[in-house]
Amino acid sequence: MTLTLLPQPDAREGRDRLEILTALISAPSFDPLFRPDIIKIPAGHPVYRWNCLTGCERTVMGHGDLCGAHQDLWRQHRNAGGTRAAFLQAAQPYGPGEGVEEQPCRICPDRPSCHLTLRLCHHHQFRWYNYRPRHGDAADFDQWLARQQPSPGYGCCLVHVCPEKAFSPLGLCSRHDARYQREGRPGGAALRSQWGNRYGRAGRPSPSSTPTSPSSAIGARRPRQCCGPTRSTCGACTRC
Repeated sequence: MTLTLLPQPDAREGRDRLEILTALISAPSFDPLFRPDIIKIPAGHPVYRWNCLTGCERTVMGHGDLCGAHQDLWRQHRNAGGTRAAFLQAAQPYGPGEGVEEQPCRICPDRPSCHLTLRLCHHHQFRWYNYRPRHGDAADFDQWLARQQPSPGYGCCLVHVCPEKAFSPLGLCSRHDARYQREGRPGGAALRSQWGNRYGRAGRPSPSSTPTSPSSAIGARRPRQCCGPTRSTCGACTRC
């Protein structure tokens, strides 16, 4: 039997290419927007614009230039005989929708909010929903808010290049947690039953809750990507 060794890549050639690429990226003519490992596209970008009308915090739908809510209003206005110019002049901006970037809980800065309007993490959203029916009309949100104490966060999402915060001791953001569940929980990561992940109680993962291989069980390493607004946080790319 004869074994033939495959030619090995020249390590110096790889380093030279990396140095050239680094020099090009550091050049004054290179747009600083594209230098970070995770690229965030701001609203109103002249090429990769993702936002709806000026002041509207929602992402455009498909190849159009309006969010879903404004698109519906425009159809109604058009069907009634209105003009595009008159619609754009009268249209009022909307607040965050499905395309909003991750927002921190207004009480716990290290936990992501799970409600666009209330801006509360799972833990405090449950506390508010439990408080409100017990006090009826006397339930004042601002007064309740002033009495709440912040809880520590769970760090960043363990999926490589994902910039969002973990929403439970499992170490995944809400989107990657949902994807992990859809893919059958490879690696068998699970939270202790007494943690009650619906309510965000303090706790730690059980011994089996740490996947044997985070890169394969939670998410494979991916190249750098855009993270301006997508399905839930970016408009120019898809995180998952």
